[in-house]
Amino acid sequence: RRIRGTVSATSEAQKVSARADLPITVEGNHPVLAEVRVVGLRLAHLRRVLPKLRWLRGTLNAEARLGGTTRHPRFNVQAGGTLPPGAIAVAPIGPLGKIEIAARGQLASGQAPLTVDARLRGAPILHATAESPLDPRRLSGGRWRALPFSATAIVPAYDLSRLDHVAGTLAGELRARGPLSQPTGAGRLAISHLRVGETEVARLDATGALDRSTLTAELTAAEPKGGRLHAQARVPVPRGPEAGAPLSVTLDAHDFRFALAEAGPIRRLGLRLDAQLAVTGTGAKPTPNGTLRISDGTLALKSDPHLYRAISVELAVAPGRLTLKNASLETGSGSARADGSAALVGLLPSTFSATVHSRHFPIASGSVLTWIDATLEVKGERHGRMVAGVVTVKDGTAHLPKLGGRKLQPTGPLADVVFVDAAARRARAARRRALAGQEPVRAHITAHIPGPFKVRSEELRTDLHGNLEIDLIGALARITGQIESSWGTVDLLGRPYKLERARIGFSDRAPPDPNLDIRLTRAISEATIIIEVHGTALKPKLALASDPPIYDQSQLVGIIVSGDPGSSRLSDHSLDQKVLGAVSSLVVNKLKEQVLPGLPIDVIRFDSGGSAGGLAASRLEVGKYLTDNIYVSYVHQFGEPAGLRRVNNNEAQLDYRFAHHYEIDTVYGDAGVGAADLYWTIRY
Repeated sequence: RRIRGTVSATSEAQKVSARADLPITVEGNHPVLAEVRVVGLRLAHLRRVLPKLRWLRGTLNAEARLGGTTRHPRFNVQAGGTLPPGAIAVAPIGPLGKIEIAARGQLASGQAPLTVDARLRGAPILHATAESPLDPRRLSGGRWRALPFSATAIVPAYDLSRLDHVAGTLAGELRARGPLSQPTGAGRLAISHLRVGETEVARLDATGALDRSTLTAELTAAEPKGGRLHAQARVPVPRGPEAGAPLSVTLDAHDFRFALAEAGPIRRLGLRLDAQLAVTGTGAKPTPNGTLRISDGTLALKSDPHLYRAISVELAVAPGRLTLKNASLETGSGSARADGSAALVGLLPSTFSATVHSRHFPIASGSVLTWIDATLEVKGERHGRMVAGVVTVKDGTAHLPKLGGRKLQPTGPLADVVFVDAAARRARAARRRALAGQEPVRAHITAHIPGPFKVRSEELRTDLHGNLEIDLIGALARITGQIESSWGTVDLLGRPYKLERARIGFSDRAPPDPNLDIRLTRAISEATIIIEVHGTALKPKLALASDPPIYDQSQLVGIIVSGDPGSSRLSDHSLDQKVLGAVSSLVVNKLKEQVLPGLPIDVIRFDSGGSAGGLAASRLEVGKYLTDNIYVSYVHQFGEPAGLRRVNNNEAQLDYRFAHHYEIDTVYGDAGVGAADLYWTIRY
């Protein structure tokens, strides 16, 4: 007729125990006994039982006891614990420190009083009491919703300077009563001498009230320098036929300045707000009207080295229409501006269009900084929770810095490091859902580049065109389509190459890893040097060749590194001497780029005479390409020549290549030795 038992579980500093002595039936008047004790329970364990409570963290100490009889039960509970930052808020603004909470409650003579006290950084911040005439027999069948209750929450004069980057005094009060299904109440919150970062508010007052059909709220803020902000709302509580009750929300701001620093992802944020906005109608069909202006704005993010300044945004809202005008910002020596409009259904856009102009606008990708001059047209529409849009690049130019240089240490995620914290696990789970197609597509963007989109730098000049389809699925982006080059030249190790073909194709990989198909060529006196790149961006494959195929791989590398198209014909050195000359040329040219970048020369090359000639056969050449086909140089011959043959110690050269197979080489020096040679070369 009765159930008796004891359960106990212990793990490290955690302990949970329970014992019970209960009748099987509640008929009659029988004694009851049940006890539960919890010591140091980590609340994160409850996520396994209640997965929706992902935000729950902290520890819990509690003791509950049920006694008396089935007709006259007595229930007492005491609980306490600590909640770390973010235990209640899903996205906390900043670290607050541990919140200490203590709760006490009991059930006796049909009354269930509850008291909760909270302390933050050593000072009380909340004292709340609640009471309800609780009858256990009314807790079944959903009848608990009709239980009456009364509650009071008081916030004492809490000194906000105990927190980081905040100052002021907080005080407030909330009172509520009624059945749980239809509560009513009113509250107020006031902060005096508030300072958050660089924002100062002399007085901030917020009040609110809830009756059976309407929620009303009012917010007033005043700055010491005269800026003001006033917001008021009267919102119907969506309950039955009253869901279509009138709606009224207003925002009035004049010269209200806001500034924030070192908060979450923000390094710095500042703006001045002027607004006269109103939303009327009903909750089902709200109608906005008014204007909003943000001026003197600044923004700096921790993930972006740029400071965006002179931010200005003007919005005009009318029933069914939103107009964006004079939206602009500046950063460095660049700027961007935009204007557009959207058709509204209620407060959400159904269709939208905008035009964006950028001038020398910087965009960072890793350690490479690109400046963009472009005009973009954006059009789109919303279908439920998905947005579909088309971005057309009408004309544009990307200015790239000089490529190469010192390779910086990457600062992004490391490939061999796996994070196992809760946020990382959630991110991996979201990525798996997106890869498996379980996540809905949130946005579909078509990027149309009719071309020519110009790319310009000291080493690269090309025009691009193409089309891309981009699906944003959760935190992943799936890209299909390709970008092609219709014309281009590439300077490789100081020599111009023709960009015959460049295709970058995306094939719906996540994360994106585009396929590469690039072909560079350079015509020299005897052949055409060909460099091809295939594979993907993460695993590229390089292929070297010549047309006709008269060079092997080592000769091709020597020609590409040294840039000397005639070395194989004019030099009788062994292969190791050619490689030494090529490497010397590469090293000296790099020194020239770093130390004397302003010199009007293209080539500094040192050729070793080897073991046979020694220093007397070694030479230093300094040259300049006047055009791709005309080359002039100065050559110094080291040492004194042996024998009776006269040799120039200093001489000037002029080489002219024409009609692909023809070349004229002229030379004259201080020893009176000169020559003019005409070459015609054919390979078969």
